[in-house]
This record gives sequence, C-alpha cells and structure tokens, in this order.
Amino acid sequence: MGAGRRTTLEFLPAIWLFGDNNDYVGQTLKTDPMFQLDGHLTRDFTEHFWGSLDGAWYYGGKPSINGVPGKELNNLGLDSRLGIRSTTI
Repeated sequence: MGAGRRTTLEFLPAIWLFGDNNDYVGQTLKTDPMFQLDGHLTRDFTEHFWGSLDGAWYYGGKPSINGVPGKELNNLGLDSRLGIRSTTI
C-alpha cells in the first residue's frame, strides 16, 4: 500500500473489577464486574488526513447497597473523527 492509504480495524476488550466500599455513606456498596469493548475503524485518506469510526460498549457493573440491587449498565456509544497529521522535523 502506498503512503497514506492504510485502513485499520481494532478491538480492545477490558474487564473492570471493583472492590467493596464499606464506608459508602455509612453503608456497603458492592459492584459486579463490568465488561468493556472498544472498536475503531480508521482510514488514512492521504498521508496527512485521516478519519475514524469509533464505538464503545459497557455491560455489567451492577451495584448493590446493603444487598439491595441496582441496575446494570448496557451502554453503547458511537462517534466519528477527522484529523490532520502534521509532518515531523
């Protein structure tokens, strides 16, 4: 491929682990593990101009306070970017 004509696709998984908070306003806060997945599709249009489509998904992380469960996350975020890469000296 010539300079400035690259396309990349990447996925970045993660797991968040939380410790118990035994002093949460005088109560105990526990949070289940949370899964995260980020994805990026990037395209170099020229040697110095690029664009990307990005997404993030968070799932889990259900909290409980003194054994009373809350709601787990199931969030999806999407965005796009354009950028200009300067030349290095």
